[in-house]
Amino acid sequence: MKGDMMNQNYDFSGVIDRKGTNSIKWDRREEIFSNSSITPLWVADSDWPTAPEILESLQERLEHGVFGYTYPGEEIKEAVCSWFRRRYDWKIKKNWVNLIRGVVPALNIAVSELTSPEAGVIIQPPVYYPFYEVIERNDREIIKNSLILDNGQYKMDFAGLKEQAAADRAEMLLLCSPHNPVGRVWSDEELKRLLKICRNNEITIIADEIHADFIFSGSSHTPLASLGRENKDKILTLNSPTKTFNLAGLKISYAVTAESELREKFDSACQRTIKGANIFGYQALKTAYQEGEAWLEKQLEYLKGNLELTGDILGDLEGIDLIEPEGTYLVWLDFSASELKKEAIEELLFDRAEAGLEPGCWFGEEGEGFYRLNLATQKKILKPALEALRENWQKRHKVLEE
Repeated sequence: MKGDMMNQNYDFSGVIDRKGTNSIKWDRREEIFSNSSITPLWVADSDWPTAPEILESLQERLEHGVFGYTYPGEEIKEAVCSWFRRRYDWKIKKNWVNLIRGVVPALNIAVSELTSPEAGVIIQPPVYYPFYEVIERNDREIIKNSLILDNGQYKMDFAGLKEQAAADRAEMLLLCSPHNPVGRVWSDEELKRLLKICRNNEITIIADEIHADFIFSGSSHTPLASLGRENKDKILTLNSPTKTFNLAGLKISYAVTAESELREKFDSACQRTIKGANIFGYQALKTAYQEGEAWLEKQLEYLKGNLELTGDILGDLEGIDLIEPEGTYLVWLDFSASELKKEAIEELLFDRAEAGLEPGCWFGEEGEGFYRLNLATQKKILKPALEALRENWQKRHKVLEE
């Protein structure tokens, strides 16, 4: 059965009605956009089912019928190690892997337990908004090393980072790699420069690499820690199959750390809070990493087609610049050249076009004038939303005069 699945023609085009399933993306449209009929192209999950291999595996576990206390067998960590070795040529050890319930909870624990009270934590905005939240909730200071938009591509401000990392209060850097929302896949050279600055200033790095499996041709993801000095550099890598295989509701993630002291501190904190996951999360992770690679490659092909479709429909619009993503299934759209105020843009997007893009200001003040578009939906959903956006944008001056 499983051998047959590896050869099947995976289909991502069939629309599945997610309404009424307590989907944040679909069932909170009125709350988020004040429009219950808007097409939601925001929160980062996918609108297609997970790999059939995973569904079959979960069904087999469900049919067993007994869901008592469960521990992750060694094969779970072995699956993680094998995934990194095959996909990223990074040889990690099983004792480096700590299974946890989520990347965002892990970020919170890292800031809380691995920094001193009132320490400074460096982030690189515009960036995934929980980065701000985990710092503020733990009464740490946000140090903004803002990215630089240069000729359509975002770059790190290394001169600023060098100065900020040397400040007495700076103790940690939260790295988003690949970067959400701007879609950069950091080069080895960039990662090495960042690592050197942090190493020289004894800065602990928490690398959120949950989008690592979504890379477009011409780029390749390198885990930051694979460039480090084993057992010396303080790097905690956070990752999960949940984005890759659309499993966010199963709450299964992991942290990888080679440096023993950092690993012991983090593990001790997790024992008190977010240690472990659930039966179905364990089952899904193992199956995803052992049998899901063929499905993933087909998903990447479909996403590439969605990216090309987006470029074809929006690429020539005056006043909207599409920041071409190197990775993630997210597109960062720059509306700042339109000179329209936020209220006017959102009237066109949310009320007229009924396209539910995510406001860039959610990712920090550096995101003002930008909107994030999620590509992980069926073309039957994406295309009409993009066409409505295009149509309303082209007649924007007439519409706004009404």
